[in-house]
Amino acid sequence: MLGMTNTPPLRRTIDPKTGDGILYCDRCGHQEHRYKLHAITLAVEPKEPGRWVGQFRITILGKQAMTLCTAYASGTFANPEGAEAAGLAAAKAWLDSQRPAAPSAPPA
Repeated sequence: MLGMTNTPPLRRTIDPKTGDGILYCDRCGHQEHRYKLHAITLAVEPKEPGRWVGQFRITILGKQAMTLCTAYASGTFANPEGAEAAGLAAAKAWLDSQRPAAPSAPPA
């Protein structure tokens, strides 16, 4: 059919051992970063003339996705690429700062 393609819309560059990497959509250009079994979605917004801020959203992956955190990276940047990189770094730092839940003790 005209306009149809057999190529899959998603391209994965994810390490199968760690689950870290990037999931690309070739149709719309959307990117979703994966880090420590979480999805990180980035957005870049103009803050003031010539300055940009990076926003990130962290979602835990599973049967039902649940957003854990939505925040902005600190600072403003001269270009969108810098703001996006800062957003990704801030999201990874937030995930690194979270402590795993302590295992529950078996009932006595």
